[in-house]
Amino acid sequence: KPFIKDSKAIFPDAKSMLQKTFYLETLFSAVEKEQENLLKKIKTSSSTKAFFKDLVDCETDVRTGFSHLKDEKYAMSFKHYNHAMTFILPFASDTALLDSMIMEIRTKRAQAALELNKIDECLEDTSVLLESKDTAANEDLRSHLLKMHGKALIKAGRVQEGKETLGKLMILSPQNDDAELAKLLENLKADE
Repeated sequence: KPFIKDSKAIFPDAKSMLQKTFYLETLFSAVEKEQENLLKKIKTSSSTKAFFKDLVDCETDVRTGFSHLKDEKYAMSFKHYNHAMTFILPFASDTALLDSMIMEIRTKRAQAALELNKIDECLEDTSVLLESKDTAANEDLRSHLLKMHGKALIKAGRVQEGKETLGKLMILSPQNDDAELAKLLENLKADE
C-alpha cells in the first residue's frame, strides 16, 4: 500500500488524509478489478492512447450524425452513426461504461434508418434497446423507441405487430398526446 505508507511519512498526524488516501486506494482497486476485462483488452489490442482516440472519434461521429439528423440529412446521419459503432463495439462486451453511448447511437441510428426506410436496421436497433434493462427506467426513451418500432413494423408490412406495439405505447403512456401517433392509429383502424 504505497499511498498509505507515503502519506504517513509526509503527514504523520493527519488522520483525515490517511482516511482519504485509503478511500482512494480502495476505490481505484475496485475500479481496476471491475474494469479488468476492458483494461486487458486496451493493453493487448492497442495502446491506451489509441483507445481514447477511438472514443474521441466515436463522439465526433455521434455529434456529426446528430447534426445531420437535425438537418434531415438522414443518409449522412446513418453513415456517421454506423461509423461511430465501429469504434465502440469492440469494447462493448468488456465494460458497461460505454452502454449510454451505445444507447444514444442506436436510438439516433434507428431514427435515421426509419426515415430512410431501412426497416430491418431500425427494427434491429429498436429491438435491442427495448430489450435493454437500461431503457426500462426511462419512460420518454421507451415511448420514443416503441413509437419507432411500431412504425417500422407497419412499414415492413407487419401491421398487426405494429398496432400491438403502438397499443402498448398508448397503455404505457396514456397521457401521450402525440397527434402523429393518434392519426396513424386512426388510419390503421380505417384500413381494417
